[in-house]
Amino acid sequence: MADILLDRMFGKVNLDERVLDNLLELQRLNLNLELCITDSRYLFEKFCTAESLLRLKIAELNLKSNFHLPFYGLQLGCKDHYIRELSLKLIMQGLHLAAELQIPRSIMHLSFPPYIPIKGQQKWLDSFYRNLEKILEYCQQKNITLLLENTHEHLPEIFSSIFENYPTGYLAMCLDIAHIYCYSPASFAEWWSACSDNIKVIHLSDNYGDEDSHLPLGDGKIDFRELFDASAGKDLTYTLETDVTGFAKSLEYIRELLPEKYNNRQSDSSRECIDSNGR
Repeated sequence: MADILLDRMFGKVNLDERVLDNLLELQRLNLNLELCITDSRYLFEKFCTAESLLRLKIAELNLKSNFHLPFYGLQLGCKDHYIRELSLKLIMQGLHLAAELQIPRSIMHLSFPPYIPIKGQQKWLDSFYRNLEKILEYCQQKNITLLLENTHEHLPEIFSSIFENYPTGYLAMCLDIAHIYCYSPASFAEWWSACSDNIKVIHLSDNYGDEDSHLPLGDGKIDFRELFDASAGKDLTYTLETDVTGFAKSLEYIRELLPEKYNNRQSDSSRECIDSNGR
């Protein structure tokens, strides 16, 4: 296979006090960066004022980068006006930081609540669409691609519907295999069949099907061979979403699972196989 699998591999690092040390661990393991906001205070405190230092460090280490927008407690389609407004504010602040750091792809949880009764689902989507249009307008201005990630959604059709309604080059999908395994009654094959044309990033971690435990690959029960076979040759990247301490073990698992596709990180010139704008 022509793909150099591990040249398309990213590691998720949280924006917190340990971020610069964790960037060095990415460099040691030849991984690219997915910078994740798990605590929104870091959008407003010292890292926002020190963003130039962070940008310089990312450039110094020659890391391709994705950005994961804040997500805890956020709902862009929520019935409560103030929760919708706060959610939009934090998402837009995250996109502003991504633009300042010159990161061209931002991942956002759809966060559609599966418990909403059928009669309320369209109202949720209508509110979500109004906010999505504001977000996509900003993304187009800043040349950022927004990737919607599956979380607790039971079925892939809701994503298919969104992409049909918004056929823009600034909107794509991040598929989280672990979320499928523990939250969705549909199989990976069903999700892949419905969404593969729009998938540009795949999140990787393992679990036993009972919770989203973010285990290193191989420590749970997910069939990663099926995923890698299905995604072979596709124009996408992969992100390890384990703890940073689980990156090395996950890479070793991939090396053993797919020896024919494993290769060490190539020279800087060969890394241009990932488009410079990240799409």
